[in-house]
Amino acid sequence: MKLRYTVPFFAALCLCVLPLRAADLVDGAGKAILEQKCGTCHDTGRISGQKKTRDAWIDTVSRMNDKGAGLSSDEFDTVIDYLAKNYGKEDSKIGTSAPAKK
Repeated sequence: MKLRYTVPFFAALCLCVLPLRAADLVDGAGKAILEQKCGTCHDTGRISGQKKTRDAWIDTVSRMNDKGAGLSSDEFDTVIDYLAKNYGKEDSKIGTSAPAKK
């Protein structure tokens, strides 16, 4: 690779790997647990930038716990409640059908 391409390439690479600014999480029960347990591997922007159904959050947090997040049962429940309340989205199946005719 020629030198004139090498410097811009490495400069661009450095900009790409800079850590993202941590996003502020919504205050509430579960925030401290997320920052402590999940924040060791993930930027909080990764968490707050998502909207998932409660079931999807359960799947995600279960997967992370299996990978070593180390959440107790109580912490798991608190985190799921926090995520569903603050970063949840409605299940698209709920309320989409027409009311039953009598």
